[in-house]
Amino acid sequence: MVGDVDQLPSVGPGQILADMITSGAVPVVRLTEVFRQAAQSRIITNAHRINQGAIPDFGKPEGDSDFYFVQADDPETAVPLIIELVKTRIPHRFGFDPIRDIQCCAR
Repeated sequence: MVGDVDQLPSVGPGQILADMITSGAVPVVRLTEVFRQAAQSRIITNAHRINQGAIPDFGKPEGDSDFYFVQADDPETAVPLIIELVKTRIPHRFGFDPIRDIQCCAR
């Protein structure tokens, strides 16, 4: 089996991969080098903070960044903001196609 226990939890019931790893019943290899983002990526540094039990850095980034925190006080405010980000702001800022290049996940 291949997976990443540091990703979002399973959508369905159970945590099969995490349970197998913590059981000690199967050999486990943990990859530690990140290839998808640069070493100083704010995504990576904040992911490591979360894995260590620390609060992510939600501060406004200086210059270009790959991690932004946008606050919304309630769902009625969040939904149109997310639509605007995905449909307009992110594609214009990064040159993405909003249909092919952007994914939204809700929990």
